[in-house]
Amino acid sequence: MKERLKNALSLIECQTVESLISQFLLHSFHCSTLSAMVITLLSPRDNQLISWSVDYTRRQVTSGLLNTDASDIRHPLVQVTFSPVPTFWKNLSQGSYLDNGSFKQFISELPPGNGVHGYPFTDHDDRISGAICRLGTDLENNEHETGITAIYYQIFCRHFRHLTKLNQVQEQHNQLRYLAQLAQEKERRLETMLTQAAAPAHVVAEKSFAGSSDPADVHDLQHALDQYESEILSYRQLTDDNDIARMSENLNLSKRSLIYKLKKYGYMS
Repeated sequence: MKERLKNALSLIECQTVESLISQFLLHSFHCSTLSAMVITLLSPRDNQLISWSVDYTRRQVTSGLLNTDASDIRHPLVQVTFSPVPTFWKNLSQGSYLDNGSFKQFISELPPGNGVHGYPFTDHDDRISGAICRLGTDLENNEHETGITAIYYQIFCRHFRHLTKLNQVQEQHNQLRYLAQLAQEKERRLETMLTQAAAPAHVVAEKSFAGSSDPADVHDLQHALDQYESEILSYRQLTDDNDIARMSENLNLSKRSLIYKLKKYGYMS
């Protein structure tokens, strides 16, 4: 009991959601009589339930094995995740009625008579995030409310909320830093434009001619191309007011390729 409590408290030291899930599954499962455990996590961006699982045959955490479409309301893991209260099925009938191939195979490899108890959890804003699923033959509906299991669940859920809050703060910080970089670049370009506007026409023409690219001066083609590409992206950020959709259209690039190039040259974090 002392060792299990120590393992439960060690969850607080996890720095990422992925490490928290893996540690929770390892500590919770290895000292239990369960057949398997699964944790699902909702990914709203691509409408997927991503998964981490461990069972009595592998005894190590596997990620992605039971990933599924979050809109598949017939799938038990989806039902558990979106349920406002814990869900309990006494017997999954070895997955005989399931349509999802990967989960059906997973259940069929467990001992006969396995049921599932699902405990949904939320993030720091109380939004649906995922579920802890215990699979076994002697499950109890309220086991998550008593003993060491309750302690594990409470620590996991509280630290998960803490980590999601930290992730949000970090994303906001990166966005602010990017906007500050963009503002500095706009200011630099505006100063250059004002300087050129105030200069006599013949001086501007001379500088323009002097700064033009002479093929004879290029000794590193890739560097020259990268520099030219970077200047184009910087210009488009300014003229298109950093509107990714407009920049993508004006440059005839997919949004994915554009974002990659902006990050490559340091214009986006």
